[in-house]
Amino acid sequence: MTTLLLVRHGESEANKSNIFAGCGIDPELTEKGLEQARLYSEYAVKKYKIDRVYASPMKRAFRTAKACADLLGIEVTVHNGLREIFAGKWEGMTLKAIFEEYPEEFEIWVKDISHCRCTDGESVDEMCERFTAALSEIAEKNEGKTVLIGTHYTPVRAMQAVAVKGSVHAMQGFDHIPNTSITEIFYDNGKWRAGEINVCHYLKGLVGHIPDDLK
Repeated sequence: MTTLLLVRHGESEANKSNIFAGCGIDPELTEKGLEQARLYSEYAVKKYKIDRVYASPMKRAFRTAKACADLLGIEVTVHNGLREIFAGKWEGMTLKAIFEEYPEEFEIWVKDISHCRCTDGESVDEMCERFTAALSEIAEKNEGKTVLIGTHYTPVRAMQAVAVKGSVHAMQGFDHIPNTSITEIFYDNGKWRAGEINVCHYLKGLVGHIPDDLK
């Protein structure tokens, strides 16, 4: 069995400005995001015996993962399959602007996310298939180990649904994913199981907010 610790990146400049950032733009972490990364990584290295660290190629996820890797004295392995959904025309737009320009598509994102396709971008189904394949590859390469994964909001929420309910289409029933929260996923002979999800008590007063446009 392989233990995968899925960590959503720290607060990014896009999060701070309520801008939709998939994998088409690459914002940096804010100062708050860097502090969140410090807090989660200190918690993670005390709680788990982490053998490897992987990350999405996006700067916000890579820097979040690197905070933990630096404490462990190991390198971060980049895997392109761990990136955020490609949001097409939504990339770089504010949530308010998306709602005004693409109301029907964005309403699906808010109310039935697993059936959404970002305008001219990836569908959540496609993203989940790509992300699950990446996790399977990583888990099989690291059988019996504990691997920390620096990734993004949509992949983590989708994987929670897959591991707990057996389908990405259960995704709407799962809570929003706090920045630098940890979700435990276990992989054993092609089967998924979840442990604790959205752990973030170590952030104390630094837990991020949910934008009103996503409620």
